Amino acid sequence: MEGVSYLLREFPMPPPVYKAYLVNWHTKRQFKSKAMEAFELEVRAWYARNRAACKMAEDMLGDALFGEESRPEAMIQVSAWLGFTHSNMFTKDWRRKKMDPSNRIKPLHDAVAGILDIDDRHFCVGPTEPVMIESECECVLVKLTVVTMEKMGTVLERVGGSRLASSS
Repeated sequence: MEGVSYLLREFPMPPPVYKAYLVNWHTKRQFKSKAMEAFELEVRAWYARNRAACKMAEDMLGDALFGEESRPEAMIQVSAWLGFTHSNMFTKDWRRKKMDPSNRIKPLHDAVAGILDIDDRHFCVGPTEPVMIESECECVLVKLTVVTMEKMGTVLERVGGSRLASSS
């Protein structure tokens, strides 16, 4: 099942994590913000329009993680291309605005996990890139790919030749 991929097109744009989850400093409990609740409503509407495709993805990805031939090292790599309008990415004189697309990963993972009914502990972060979108409707192209968790030695061999900083 490794390498099986699914695309979720025009997925709603998640809020950045610092706007999605707030903390009650008296109780030290985290709770969802109004921005996150609005995002979840958009995701439910998106899911209603894409239910059949989501069910197919849920079944195939679930089999890869939990089926008879699954392996404990199997994970779902979540790659995301976050489509922003020009005015949200750049100033009028084309300087980059202060934004960090990586702050949207956790809310995105939570939403995808919810619609696929798969715990996001089975997710790993794939490429996450901002892209310019021509429409006024900011959205995300999400690619879900079944991958096998690598061992550190394998990663070091693959990236070898790089100078490594170590604690020793």
